[in-house]
Amino acid sequence: MENAYQAPVSNIEQQSQEYQTPRIWSLRGRIGRLRFIAYCGLMPPILVMLGILFGLIIPLLPPAVARSFRDMPPAFVGIALFVVVMLFIAYFAVRRLRDMSYPIWLSLLMLVPYIGTLPLLLLIFKAGDEGENRHGLPPAPNGMGVIIGAILTSLLFISGMLKNASR
Repeated sequence: MENAYQAPVSNIEQQSQEYQTPRIWSLRGRIGRLRFIAYCGLMPPILVMLGILFGLIIPLLPPAVARSFRDMPPAFVGIALFVVVMLFIAYFAVRRLRDMSYPIWLSLLMLVPYIGTLPLLLLIFKAGDEGENRHGLPPAPNGMGVIIGAILTSLLFISGMLKNASR
C-alpha cells in the first residue's frame, strides 16, 4: 500500500550546461543579444579613437607621406570609416544569426535602406537557440564588461535619438 502523503522519489540527474566562450575576433561560434549590442555599439568609438591616434602620428611621418595623408579629402575618410563600421556590424550579425540558426545571407538585408532595420531588430530582440545547434554550444553567460558595454551603447543610442528629436 502506498502512502499518499509520502514525498515523491525520482532520479534527478544534475545536467551541467556546457557553454562556448565567445572570442571577439573568431568567425566561428555564436554570440547572444547583449554581446551583439555591446560589440556593434562600441566598435565606432574605438575606430574614432584609432583615427585620432592616426591623426597624431601623421606629423611624425616623413614629409612626403604626411603630405599625401593631409591632401586626402575628409569625405573619403568618413566613407572609409563608415565602410569599416558596416563590415564589423556584418561580421557580428553573422555570428548572431548563427545563434538563432538563421541563414547568414539575411545579414545582407541590412544593406537595403529602410528594410535593413527589420533584420537588425530581429538580431537585437529575438532570443537565440536554447541548447547546442549546428554552429556550436550556446554562448557563455555575459560578463560585467559585456553588460556595461551594452548599457553604454543603449544610452548613447537613446541620447542621440533624444537630441535629434529635440531639433
